[in-house]
Amino acid sequence: MLGGRREEGVATPRWGSGLRGVAGALALLGSACAGAPVEAVRDDAPGPPPPPAVVGDYVRLDEDARGYSRPYPDDRECLPYALKRQKALVGVENSVKFAVMRDGSLRDFIYLKPEPPEVAAAIEAAFRSCRWEPALDPKGRPVAVWLIQPIKVR
Repeated sequence: MLGGRREEGVATPRWGSGLRGVAGALALLGSACAGAPVEAVRDDAPGPPPPPAVVGDYVRLDEDARGYSRPYPDDRECLPYALKRQKALVGVENSVKFAVMRDGSLRDFIYLKPEPPEVAAAIEAAFRSCRWEPALDPKGRPVAVWLIQPIKVR
């Protein structure tokens, strides 16, 4: 059985020492046999951040979603203009949660406060009239995400 002691400046591994599996133990043994300084990956070493939460088919962008870009309309003025153009939306204050798909299309609109069907249809039409750039993961690939947008039309 291997001990956790140092001999002639070379560490020998100890079973259960926190090395990550067989690969870590083999790397440690290989380094020890070669007489090189020993560097092992420990279980308590900080790793990459966890991936963001996936809700259904969509990624939820929050504090844990480091490296992800948020979706946005191609033209920043498109959405405010489209909302003001809809006469059924005058005086509406609400928040809408919707999914921006990988291709930039919009789906699954959910309202914080219930809206009459004609108001909901007008909001969805306004949002869909704008072209959206999808969110990107840390590797630059498009991903489907949830987005929450407050609405206030005067």
